[in-house]
Amino acid sequence: MNNNPTANSLPGQSGITNPTPAPAPELYAAPTGRVFQVVGTNDAGGRLLIPAESDPATCPRWVWAAESDLVEAFGAPLTRVERAA
Repeated sequence: MNNNPTANSLPGQSGITNPTPAPAPELYAAPTGRVFQVVGTNDAGGRLLIPAESDPATCPRWVWAAESDLVEAFGAPLTRVERAA
C-alpha cells in the first residue's frame, strides 16, 4: 500500500483545481408560467431555449426551441425572470 501523498491529495498543490461556478442561466417565462433557460443563439441571433429543469449538457438538440417559435406557440412574448440578488 502506498501512503505517499500525491499532488492531488494535498491542498494548495498543483494538480488540484477548484471548479468555477457556472453563471446562473438566463431564464424566461411563458404566459402559462412555464420557465425556459437560454442555451445559445441561432444563426439569425435569436435565443435558443430549453425547459429550465433540463441540463443543457445532456438535453437533446431536438428539444431546443427558438424564442420566436415559443412566442408563436404561446401567442405572447416570453418575459425575463429576474432573480433575487
